[in-house]
Amino acid sequence: MGSRRYASVRLGELRKLTLRRAGHEIVATIAQMHIHPPILPMLCSILYPEDETRSCSLSSVAAWADKIRYHARWSASLHYVGAVGDHPSDTCVFPGEGGWAGRENINVLGGIRNTTSILAHYVELAAQGGQVAESDLGLAQEALKFLIHFVGDLHQPLHLTGRDRGGNGVKVSWDGRVTSKAAHVF
Repeated sequence: MGSRRYASVRLGELRKLTLRRAGHEIVATIAQMHIHPPILPMLCSILYPEDETRSCSLSSVAAWADKIRYHARWSASLHYVGAVGDHPSDTCVFPGEGGWAGRENINVLGGIRNTTSILAHYVELAAQGGQVAESDLGLAQEALKFLIHFVGDLHQPLHLTGRDRGGNGVKVSWDGRVTSKAAHVF
């Protein structure tokens, strides 16, 4: 009986991850369709440096940040942003008079700023024509995977509100099931 319960819990977690992954893959696919043409080969060379002839799909790494977030707990608050007192706001000012919740720049907007800075530095190094260190490439790959994911997070309802950790604390009923995270439904 215990193993059945464990299996159903693991299947439930897999279903939640699948729902999140699909949303991120869809956003990444749409984004890839609109990327300025000269940029895509550069992104692909960062993601797949060993095989530049490989078909490049940003959606293949779009859910990576959710997969590692249970091992990289430090990244959890980078997936959403909260404005203090924004439930709902009485104005169209973001973040509003109360400012941001949490620690400064430790949110999805700060994560985007940080990852784009890392990528800009990497591109600058690569443009100088010299050999780029493997550690610089690894850092750029990680930053790009986070950036692709964070752009998906920006398109999740409630990830930009001051409520319930970006919707992750809201229980909803959908398709005959109750989920502990509203973000899984979207």
